Amino acid sequence: MKQFFLKKRAQEEMIGFVLIVLLVMIIFVVFLFISGSKNEESYESSEISSFLESLKIYTASCGDSSETDFYSITELIAECRDNQKCYSGENSCEVLDSEIGGILNQSWEMGINNLKGYSLEIIYGESEGGLNFEEGNTTSFSRIGTTSFIRGGKITISLTNFY
Repeated sequence: MKQFFLKKRAQEEMIGFVLIVLLVMIIFVVFLFISGSKNEESYESSEISSFLESLKIYTASCGDSSETDFYSITELIAECRDNQKCYSGENSCEVLDSEIGGILNQSWEMGINNLKGYSLEIIYGESEGGLNFEEGNTTSFSRIGTTSFIRGGKITISLTNFY
C-alpha cells in the first residue's frame, strides 16, 4: 500500500513539473509575440496625398521656350528624367532638386507636430531609377502618401513622414 502512494505522489510531481514547464513556455511565446509585433506602423494619409497633388502642379523656375513659360513640377520631373536643360541653360535636375528641397523644408518642418523626418521618392517607371529626398530620422511610425502620373512613362511620387 505504501508503494502505491509513493508511485502516485511521483506521478503528481511529474504532472506539476510538466505544468510549470508549459506555463513558462506559454509566457515566453507571449513575450516573443509582443516584442515582435512592434514592427513598422504605416498609415495612408490624405493630408500627404493632397500635398503631393499640390506639389505636382506647383510652377517651377524652369521653362523651355521663354522666361515666362515655366514648367510645373510634373513637367520638370519628366524633363529631369530625360536629362533636358531649362531655357536659361540650367540643368533641369538641379532646378528640380532645389525646388522640391525648398518646398519640403518649408512644408514639413522638423519638430512641428512631432515630425522626426521625411523621405520623398520619385520613381521612373518600374525599375528605371529615380530621385530621393530625405531629411531627419526614420522611426517605426509613419504616414504615407503616393501619387503617380504618366509623362512619357509612369512616374510615381511617394512621401513618407516619420513621427
